Amino acid sequence: MTGSANHKRADTRISAELWQVLARHRWRIVAAVVLLLVAKLATVAVPLLLKRIIDAFPQGGLPARLPAYLLAGYALLRFSSTLFNEWRDLLFARVTLAAVSAYAQKTFAHLHALGPRFHARRKLGSLLPDIDRGTSGIAFLLGVGLFTIVPTLVEIGLVLAIMLNRYAAGFAGIIIVTFLLYAGFTLVFTARRVVYQRRVNKLDSTAKGRLADSLINYDTVKYFTNEALEAERFAAITRDWREAGAGNQRALFTLHVGQSAVIAVGVGAIMLLAGQAVMA
Repeated sequence: MTGSANHKRADTRISAELWQVLARHRWRIVAAVVLLLVAKLATVAVPLLLKRIIDAFPQGGLPARLPAYLLAGYALLRFSSTLFNEWRDLLFARVTLAAVSAYAQKTFAHLHALGPRFHARRKLGSLLPDIDRGTSGIAFLLGVGLFTIVPTLVEIGLVLAIMLNRYAAGFAGIIIVTFLLYAGFTLVFTARRVVYQRRVNKLDSTAKGRLADSLINYDTVKYFTNEALEAERFAAITRDWREAGAGNQRALFTLHVGQSAVIAVGVGAIMLLAGQAVMA
């Protein structure tokens, strides 16, 4: 209970600090989200415009005039989707860099504030990878939160609106059920994979710490002729790391295959329903 409460307090504190950093760049975030929405609208409009282009060519004949405006609009939409996405990344880059820089500076100041007992341990080898993973995690969290989850929800909402407006409700129902199954499966199996990933990270930090400490204390190792012992200790850590990595990869395999299976079932259901509609 105490460990869980500490984790919750730490998560709350980190979220509050992250929000303060983001608040200083709120206009950039708003602009990035607007560009994101425009890019998603362009992406969804591409197949709709392609349908109009195909419909402009009558079956078994040629149109009275070339639909140049539709063809040019199709090319412009495809280009604008990439343009707005890249523009969004350019605007948001400063926000991500500011957040990572703020946390790196705070960590640096905190390390200098620690007492001599901590620094006497000389666990720099395991400490530096943890700091690197922490700052990289902040950037990843911001990117996933704004540019993966939000655009996915927006795109699904747009697709559902088009489906409900132009097709039978069964198509939208299948999409909703597939999305819920996909999200539920991803949440459950990602939570299970976190256990493996944390063990891999811990063993990776331990291995790098052992390597750095052994090399820093090279003279002591040589003096006591402990080269073989140090090598065996390092080999034992790397063996555990390999096993943990294999387990993590198996969990990732299950996650990806399961996600693909859910999507395949959803696509198959849509195709069957469409086939029935054509045959009716």
